[in-house]
Amino acid sequence: MCTLFFFLFFFFCLNFHNAGYRNVRKKIGQDMDLGGGEYFFTKSLKETRNYHYIMIENMETDLPSSVIVDFIYQQTSVSSHAYVTPSLLSESYTRGTIFLDGQEKLEKLSRFLHNPAHLIMSSRGRAWVIVEKEWRLGTFEGLMHQPKKKPQNKNEDHVDKIKVVHKGTIEYEKGKQVSELFMEFCQHLQGLHKRLTLEERKILQSA
Repeated sequence: MCTLFFFLFFFFCLNFHNAGYRNVRKKIGQDMDLGGGEYFFTKSLKETRNYHYIMIENMETDLPSSVIVDFIYQQTSVSSHAYVTPSLLSESYTRGTIFLDGQEKLEKLSRFLHNPAHLIMSSRGRAWVIVEKEWRLGTFEGLMHQPKKKPQNKNEDHVDKIKVVHKGTIEYEKGKQVSELFMEFCQHLQGLHKRLTLEERKILQSA
């Protein structure tokens, strides 16, 4: 009788654990929108990979990461991954991060993003701004992605969200003014960060 009770209790716990694990994985898939792939936790640190990544400032707050991936692929034929950071309620913009897994892709996309002959803008006129010109290299522990297929370059959804505007046009001049204004804001913000760090250090050292 005791043996039967123990067996039933063990079977119940096993099913509960598996169901909880499936729910956690489902929740992760809903919360993490890194466009263009299937995501799962790694079994060991050996399964993690290094990715080149760059942060793009001044994006629209409602821009899906999948639209960024499709837009980049259509413009450059480069497969990438993107993550859009949630913004504060007081912010009118947000930041996105683009991930690449190869040097050739990195160079090709860099030429596109840093081309002075054009700007990348939203349909509302918000120009992408790259504050940090250098790409970073990082290992994203605990998170891997396995692309199922290439981004759909025939997807036209991005047409209403992101576009390339060329130098010499009125849109370009307006976008240039917007990006310069945002850079001034970033420089002011950096000054505030330095002041905050200094004031925090004074408080902590006085204790």
